[in-house]
Order: sequence, then structure tokens, then C-alpha cells
Amino acid sequence: MRFLETENGNFGVKAAKELGPDLVIPDVMMPEMDGLDACRLIRVEPACAAIYVFMLSAKNETIDKVFGLDIGADSYMAKPIEADELKAQIRAGLCTVENRRQAIYDALTGLFNRRSFDDLMAREMASKERYEHALSLVMIELDHFKAVNDTQATTRVMHCCGIWRTYFETFAVPVTCPAVGVARNSSG
Repeated sequence: MRFLETENGNFGVKAAKELGPDLVIPDVMMPEMDGLDACRLIRVEPACAAIYVFMLSAKNETIDKVFGLDIGADSYMAKPIEADELKAQIRAGLCTVENRRQAIYDALTGLFNRRSFDDLMAREMASKERYEHALSLVMIELDHFKAVNDTQATTRVMHCCGIWRTYFETFAVPVTCPAVGVARNSSG
């Protein structure tokens, strides 16, 4: 298991978006950006959907815990922390991440699955209506993809999926779901 520590919430959010870790452990009280704002920003990023956010805080009141969970934290632990409890929380969080990934991503391609596409489209359509901006959609569907994968070398097929994912990440960022290719037209 690898760990990365960042000096503040801004760097933590940036690292979460770029590295896609399994688990993020922000402190509610951090410099520049607190853990609550960091959690909010991580939660609105489609590429961070599977990340488990485990909030730590010196704030131990029930209202603080409820607020942290309501804004998107998966778990909230007040300081001081017991090592065994922290390890158990991390184990549970990693199991949750694996379950989320299976629910969000296609096992064969590693791209977002149909359920993720439908969820994202609903959010993007609501945003389009709310902010009255244009919406573009690129959808590529390969019929009988398993047959293609079975007859071609798996690495070649996955290489092609990687090329498409890279394309969408490169040209549709920052207002996009990179694996699906839904992008807002910022000029419209």
C-alpha cells in the first residue's frame, strides 16, 4: 500500500483528481481549504466516484459528524484515533471502493459502464436545462465486443480502449466524463 501526504486541501483535491487513489483521508481543519470543501470537490468529479473519503476531525459533536457525512464523506472519525479502529475503518473503506468500482466500471474495458453513463447523462441534462448551455454527446457502442476481444489479442483491444479514453480525457476535460465522452460545449 502506498501513501501520499499533501500539505493542504487544494493539493489533496488535485492529487485525488490526478492519481485516483482508493482512499482519501482529509482533516476537517486544514490550511487553505478545509476537509469539508475538499470532500465536496472530490465528490463532484466523475473520475473520483469510487474514492472512499474518510474524514478526520478534532470536532467530535454529533452535528459535525452528521454534516461531514451529509456533504459526502463515507466515514467520519473524531480524534484522538485508536490505531485498531483506524485500521478497521480503512479495511472497510477499501472493500467499499472495490464494490463501487465493480458497480461503476466495465470489468473488460475499465471504462464507465451503462449505469454510470445513464447517471452522468441525467446530471448533464439537468445542468444543460439549468444553465441553458449546449450539450454534445459522443457514444461509441461495439456490438458483440466480447467476440471481438476473444478473436483479437486482448492487449490490442485494451490498447484501443485506452486510446479512446485518452482522447476523451485530453479533449473533453475539464467539463466531461472522460470515459464516456459527454462534454459540455463551453462556447454555447
